[in-house]
Amino acid sequence: MIFKSTTDLVTKITFGFIILLLLIVALFSISINNIFSTALAFIVNVTAIILLVWIYFRTEYKIENDILYCISGPIKKKISILEIVNISYHSGIIVPIALKLSLSSTGLIINYGKCDEIYISPEDTDLFLQKLKNINPNFIITSPKNA
Repeated sequence: MIFKSTTDLVTKITFGFIILLLLIVALFSISINNIFSTALAFIVNVTAIILLVWIYFRTEYKIENDILYCISGPIKKKISILEIVNISYHSGIIVPIALKLSLSSTGLIINYGKCDEIYISPEDTDLFLQKLKNINPNFIITSPKNA
């Protein structure tokens, strides 16, 4: 089953602004007199735009058998659901972990294995957690601190 990532307003504005800025720079790079510099600037900016669009439209989480696949553009992570130890709710722009495959400031921190963790934000959190619990009923779900 596939779960798309939630996208909040801050992410939409940020991605839109960066893509617009890169597009403007790419178009202005055409006016550079040096053909090598023009081509390089255009290719770098268009590549960055393609990468951002890819991440925006292809951030999702797939549960297949006992594996959770987390995909965000070219970044892919495969997690054994049976290794999940704890899942906690998180809300806020600053997420205290390194691997964030999410388009929202509200999501889930999944602790798995010995000390690995990932931040994700499935659209239907309740159904997502239910599907994970059907495969691994042993992990703990931690409520938000302010609840």
